[in-house]
Amino acid sequence: GDEPTVLVALDRLFARLGDTRALADVLERRIAVENEAAAQADLLHRVASLQIGEFGQKSQGLATLRQALERVPDHLLSRQALERLLEDDALFDDAFEALEFVLRALSLSEDLAKLYERKVARAHNARDRARARLELAGVLEERVGDRGRAQRAVEAAIQEEPSDEDALAELERLATANQGWAQAADALAQALDAAPELAPATRTEIGRAHV
Repeated sequence: GDEPTVLVALDRLFARLGDTRALADVLERRIAVENEAAAQADLLHRVASLQIGEFGQKSQGLATLRQALERVPDHLLSRQALERLLEDDALFDDAFEALEFVLRALSLSEDLAKLYERKVARAHNARDRARARLELAGVLEERVGDRGRAQRAVEAAIQEEPSDEDALAELERLATANQGWAQAADALAQALDAAPELAPATRTEIGRAHV
């Protein structure tokens, strides 16, 4: 089998020479003989960096970062690399899923809320933004423990989709729990004013049921 000290020497040599293909191969061999999870995570992050930055293999790099975080969930460099992959539309969903798992496992609730805020910002239409805002509200209430911010997220969802029954039901529930009916009524009124396309009967029904 591979001798670890020889592999470390080859690692240094190929890194100095800039031979990225040979370096990636040596890093993979080092991972195979490494017993420590932290060291494996460091090596996997280095492989992922080569896959993403040198070889243009972003999907493969994302999978490698997942492996690093499976070994060490709080491996900061791998988390940061995943966060950068959120900028790639083609990889957003996979990167989001991987980060969500890690942040929930580590109970990093504020970071989880920020991740969902990025999902809101990425949404391409009002319905998707409303759905994402409702998901954000769930995180704010259940994980962060801030029902006030959760209500504001639901109010923002209603600004996007005033007739969304799920959002209206959540607003009613949170406004009751928060004693925040004044703010809820104002938000709903503003949403209805900004949606002239709603049929008068629908507007009246929403107003009677939820204000």
